[in-house]
Amino acid sequence: MKKITFLILSALILSTFSWQVGAQTYAGSGTPSPIPATGTGGFPCTGGPTVSSANVPLAGVIGTNPGEYQITSLAFDITHSWASDIDLTLNTPGGSTLDITSDNGGNSGFDTRAVLTIRDDAPTVVSSWTSGTPSANGYRAEAGLLNTLLAGQTVNGNWTINICDDAGGDPGTLHGYNITF
Repeated sequence: MKKITFLILSALILSTFSWQVGAQTYAGSGTPSPIPATGTGGFPCTGGPTVSSANVPLAGVIGTNPGEYQITSLAFDITHSWASDIDLTLNTPGGSTLDITSDNGGNSGFDTRAVLTIRDDAPTVVSSWTSGTPSANGYRAEAGLLNTLLAGQTVNGNWTINICDDAGGDPGTLHGYNITF
């Protein structure tokens, strides 16, 4: 009887915390949006940044301890003729700003839609990206390991990206953005 009671109690406890096991993805708002927000771009951010926010309703913090969340990936669905024109930053609900990629990707572009994926477990840093088509394996953020840099920060709130086109004459489009915990 004690063994059955223990198994039932264990199952109840595990089912209570099952929400933390699966990946949860949150999409950014306002897409598709032009890159830059208006005009054709230029240094430093002529035409203003393209902005998209993902509202994350989770309660908790970023970290590596049990019960803490980790950013599994950031994904950006983009069309732009020159990948190296793009400067992309992430603003957290806690007020931190991280450089995801600045002027990387070489002189070719995303002439067709491409998904740029950022993951802490990716094999290379995005600054090593030299061709317009992003790696299927993704990249680590230019600022460093997201979960290490953001350890202890709240997950709840708006995770906002800003994309600037720092060279004029060739606008693009942000088709989508999402963040997965």
